Amino acid sequence: MMEMESSKTVPAGVSVQGAKVQGVSVRLSKVTRTYGDVRALSELDLAASPGEFVVMLGPSGCGKTTALRALAGLEQIDSGAVYIGGKDVSRLPASKRSIGMVFQSYSLFPNMTSAANVEFGLKVRGFSSAERRKQAHEMLEMVGLIEQADRFPHQMSGGQQQRVALARALAIKPEVLLLDEPLSALDAKVRANLREQIKQLQREVGITTFFVTHDQEEALSLADRVAVMNNGNLEQFGTPTEVYSSPETDFVASFVGTVNVFYGTVLDDKVAIVPNVGNFTYVRRTGTPAPGDRAEILVRPEAITVKGDLEGEYLVSDVTFLGSNVRIRVQKEGSTFTIIQGSSDIDIVAPGSRASLDAKGSAILVRSKL
Repeated sequence: MMEMESSKTVPAGVSVQGAKVQGVSVRLSKVTRTYGDVRALSELDLAASPGEFVVMLGPSGCGKTTALRALAGLEQIDSGAVYIGGKDVSRLPASKRSIGMVFQSYSLFPNMTSAANVEFGLKVRGFSSAERRKQAHEMLEMVGLIEQADRFPHQMSGGQQQRVALARALAIKPEVLLLDEPLSALDAKVRANLREQIKQLQREVGITTFFVTHDQEEALSLADRVAVMNNGNLEQFGTPTEVYSSPETDFVASFVGTVNVFYGTVLDDKVAIVPNVGNFTYVRRTGTPAPGDRAEILVRPEAITVKGDLEGEYLVSDVTFLGSNVRIRVQKEGSTFTIIQGSSDIDIVAPGSRASLDAKGSAILVRSKL
C-alpha cells in the first residue's frame, strides 16, 4: 500500500465515516519512460473520469505496470506530466500523492493481525486509536472479513489476504486506487469471486481505479474502459464492447479475445465474401482493401455457425461443452478455426465428422492480404 502524507488530512468530498468517495479525474499526458535503450512508455496519453474503473491490458513488457508505477510516483518519468484531480503531481514523491495501492503479493505485515494491517496507514497519519479501530472495523466489514479481524496473514487464505490488502488501501481514503495484477496469484474460482467483489466494491465506494492485468476476461468483465497497450504505446482506449467488437488496430483484434482469420474478396465497403462460408458485414478495415481485392477477414468465434455436412470442407477436431455454450474447433488445409454457439442451437457434430460453416454475424476487421 502506498503511504501518503503523515497527517489527518482527508481529500475533499471524502468522509472518514465510510461514506462514498468522490472520485477525481486522472490523466497521464505524453508520459515517456526509458530504461537505457528500451522505451517502456512512449508519450502515453491516458485519462480517466472521476470514479471510472480503467483496466490496463497487454502482454508482459507492454508498459502497463510502468504506467501504473508512474501514476503512483514509484517511477520517475522522463517527460510528460501526471495529473490527479487536475493537479500536476509529476514531481511529487509517492508519499505526497493521494494513492492507495494493492500489489499481486498482498504485502501484508506478517506480524500484524488483519485489523492492525488495515489500521497501519491511519496510524502513520496520526489518527487516534479509537478512530483507527472504528475505520478498520468498517473496512473489514465492507470486504466481508470482520470475523477475521484478529487473524494473522498466515491464518487466512490467499483471497482473504488480498481482501485485507484492499481494505488497507481504502482505509486511508485515497483519491485513486491502483491494483497491480492483484488476482494473478489466486486459483481460478477464488479469482472469479474476488473479481466480482472488487467491481461491486469499487462501484459502492466510487473511487477512480486503475487495474493492471494481462487476462483478457478479467479486463472485459471489470472495466468501464480498457486501455490496450503494446510496446509502450496505447493501441486503443474504449469500452469493453468497443475493444472487443470494433478493434482499431491489428494488434487489438488479435490480442483481445479469440479470432479466426479467413481469406476472401472484398465486394464493397460493407461486405466481404469468404468462399464456402458466406458474406460477412464488417466493422472496420485496415490498410487499403478495395472492392475486388483479396483480403484477410478477422471473425470472432460467435459470428459463425457450424453444421454437420457429409460433403463439408471442414473436419471437426474438437467439441467442448461449456454449459450454455459449445466450443467447436474445425480444421481445413492445416488451419484451425474456433466456433462458439449455444448448446441448444447446435447441430450435432462430433470429432472426426465433416462440417460446413455459415456466416451469421459481422467480421471485426478486414485487412489487406499480406
